[in-house]
Amino acid sequence: MSQTRPPAPALENLRWFKATASSESGACVEVAKVPYEWVALRDSKENGGPVVTVATGAFEMFIAGVQSGRF
Repeated sequence: MSQTRPPAPALENLRWFKATASSESGACVEVAKVPYEWVALRDSKENGGPVVTVATGAFEMFIAGVQSGRF
């Protein structure tokens, strides 16, 4: 199955968030919903750093696995 990544402009002006339980040290992963069925992830210490995008469905399966104790 081939999926097209979101265009770079779609990664601008995203609303980033992190877990409410995260520390103030900045050692967290931030997540943002991207148009076109994608989720963006980045290191909270490097707001201008690299961004990883994954399909929304794959991210939801990963979160479900974490919540069920698979990881």
